[in-house]
Amino acid sequence: MRESVFESTIIKRVWALALLLCIAPFLVITLFVHPVYDDYCHAAATVEYGVRGAVRHMYLFWSGKYFSTTVLAFHPIAFGSFPAYKLVSIAIILLTFISVYFLVSVLLKREATVVEKLIAASFFTALFSNQMPELTEGYYWMPGSITYMLGVILTVFFFGSVVRLFDSRGISRRLWFLSCSLLIVAIVGSSETLMAIFFLLMLSITIKAFVCRDDSKWLWLWFLLLTTVCTLVVFMAPGNAVRSSRFAGGHRLFYSLLFSSAQEARFLLKWLSNPALILGTILFIPVAYRLSEKNELLKRHFKFHPFAGLLLLLAIVFLGFFPAYWSTGLLGQHRTVNLVFFLFLLGWFLNLTMWVSYLRRKFGWAVASLPIYVYVICLLLIPLSLLATNNTRETIEDLASGRAFRYDMQMKQRYLQIEQCLKVGQNPCPVNRLKELPTAITSDYMDKEVACDEKYWKLEFTLDPAK
Repeated sequence: MRESVFESTIIKRVWALALLLCIAPFLVITLFVHPVYDDYCHAAATVEYGVRGAVRHMYLFWSGKYFSTTVLAFHPIAFGSFPAYKLVSIAIILLTFISVYFLVSVLLKREATVVEKLIAASFFTALFSNQMPELTEGYYWMPGSITYMLGVILTVFFFGSVVRLFDSRGISRRLWFLSCSLLIVAIVGSSETLMAIFFLLMLSITIKAFVCRDDSKWLWLWFLLLTTVCTLVVFMAPGNAVRSSRFAGGHRLFYSLLFSSAQEARFLLKWLSNPALILGTILFIPVAYRLSEKNELLKRHFKFHPFAGLLLLLAIVFLGFFPAYWSTGLLGQHRTVNLVFFLFLLGWFLNLTMWVSYLRRKFGWAVASLPIYVYVICLLLIPLSLLATNNTRETIEDLASGRAFRYDMQMKQRYLQIEQCLKVGQNPCPVNRLKELPTAITSDYMDKEVACDEKYWKLEFTLDPAK
């Protein structure tokens, strides 16, 4: 008989709704999103070279990230569709939720109800959105969301697909195998940071499979070989050398190790002090205990020693910082850390499951159900803590204060100014400088850097103070 965290289905439904409401502000504010900066550079490249030419140009002269640059070559504004740009942000947020729901569903199968799976996916998405290191460039800026967020979303789909592959037979198994292989090609070609992390994961799992003489060892070896080939395609791109030449502080081993470790410690302390994560961890431990007893999939395929799992998680977080310091000498924008935080959250709850299982088997550790008042307190405090802190609070403030709406009006006014300049042939073109920028969907430099805008519109801009 299925054990539920809460006896009352009504309570579970109310909590699922409360967590979904914590995600809602991030969806609502997409109404006011506009393309900026690199959006125009990618679109201009497509207009100038065509889709295939733009991808080739990026590979030869800027980056080996073949998958993300291919997606960006289909940038909506390259085809004149500015409203479609907002749909990209909506899609990324929804895919974040869907990917986690898919993974939870294939792992827990019938051991959790639909509502319980919704709670898990909603809590994860709300928590991730709440403390994402760089919200603007994670959800609302297409070069950032496609390069970093889409890749990590596909990583979640990959591991969920592997589980489905294990459970399938015949033609269905072949289709899941093909899906997993194609996902690897896309994941590795998304970003160098994810490439390094994913290679480490494939290497670790393959070694574990051969050491434990797992039946799936040859499958994991194929995944590792495919990952290696795709990694070489990224690593050997001529554009990497061109881009690295613009940063004089890279390729310093001790410096990169030191500062990557310092950033890892800094971000881990910040993430682990999130009240919602602490309360969610308290609620999850009894769930992890029941999973360690009953879930055959977890018992069969997650045989890592908990210390090995913890070291792997720390290595994944470290690799989120090292490539940036090694190649450029600085961390730069925190959009690269978004995918690390996502993987950290997944790894955190997986590690909890491994530790609870280990302590139960090794020392007979038993975890009793929590008192009802603990559930009541957590059910109240988790949504409140999410709504009142970090990115969620700033997004709500941008909406409630009207900043997001005023930014939208100013951007529409700028488009009218540009259209007028194009119509009468006025160049340079005077455009308004934005008076205030909403925190959630913009960054300060986005109004100051207009080189890409000029390239796309084929105009020079003079920025006048906003009236």
